[in-house]
Amino acid sequence: MKFGSAELHLALQAACDAGDLPRAAELLYEPVCAVSRFLFVKYRETFSLYSVQDREDAISDALLYMLDRLGKIAHPEQEGTPKASFYYQFIYNGLRQRRHRIVRETRQASLDTPFTRS
Repeated sequence: MKFGSAELHLALQAACDAGDLPRAAELLYEPVCAVSRFLFVKYRETFSLYSVQDREDAISDALLYMLDRLGKIAHPEQEGTPKASFYYQFIYNGLRQRRHRIVRETRQASLDTPFTRS
């Protein structure tokens, strides 16, 4: 199933209404992985700090981010089936969570290094 399809939207609504997070994760896993790979390429400068492991972790972060917001995703404010871009924004925000951690760790590492005068 793809984002923007009525089939996926209705299945996510059913999983949300039943409180079935494992089913929602199963439904979201493949589309989140595919869209994440697309977004890594489209916004390569944004994700340039990511190692291969960071990218894998970011995809997991994006999935968890979406599951945490399942109510908003399954029951959006607008009527009908949301367009794919609606879901892409959630994935993009989830992927950026890893970036914030990488930048924070980089800054901490640089602050922990001893200061030497030239």
